[in-house]
Amino acid sequence: MKTRILIILTLCLSCYSAKKENSSPKTNRVYEIFEVIENRMKIHYEYIEKNGIFEDPLGRIDYFFKMVKTVAPQLLTDTKSYKDDILNLLTDKTFQKNRLTNEGIVFVLYNLPIDDYVDILDSVLSLYKNEKITESVFELFVLQNEIASTSVYKNYKNIKLQNFLNKLLNDQSLILKVELQKKHFRKNILDLKNGVAWEGTSDGGLKKLCEIQPPILDEIKAEMGY
Repeated sequence: MKTRILIILTLCLSCYSAKKENSSPKTNRVYEIFEVIENRMKIHYEYIEKNGIFEDPLGRIDYFFKMVKTVAPQLLTDTKSYKDDILNLLTDKTFQKNRLTNEGIVFVLYNLPIDDYVDILDSVLSLYKNEKITESVFELFVLQNEIASTSVYKNYKNIKLQNFLNKLLNDQSLILKVELQKKHFRKNILDLKNGVAWEGTSDGGLKKLCEIQPPILDEIKAEMGY
């Protein structure tokens, strides 16, 4: 019996070691970085909840990016090198998440140049269709949170982005599926594609709002000089 248990333990350790050896060092590093960030965010959330402090979305997102700058500024200065590993965290079952972890993962990827970001959008679309991510996460990628970034809105003329948005609009089953949760999804995509969301109408659009309150990532880029 003892011999059998020893054999089982040996096999388990071998499998674990093989998994560690096959894992990319960068992948492991990104995993570890986000664990640190999420632990700090958890402490922050617990503190404000315990003390009855109100934190609006601007304050929450700003604090998140301060944590990223402190713990791992390279995720902002060289996002492109880490994009695949960051995206993989969304579907990693071993990664313990807090209530807003997925939001933070998406926000860091907002920092990509527009062509690289559209490549991520193609991957995200596949993840959503295969039910690997939720509708809310999918929507957060496509219709960016303007507090964090407006890169898709101001780059609405980008050819790759236009092609991606056309693909969404031509997929009626996808539109119907999303609109079960988000009623005006198709209209929002059209407004993004046609530049209405950015340029606005008589009452102004995101372009005008950004002159008053720039997105956090724009401020970070100016501050860090990348």
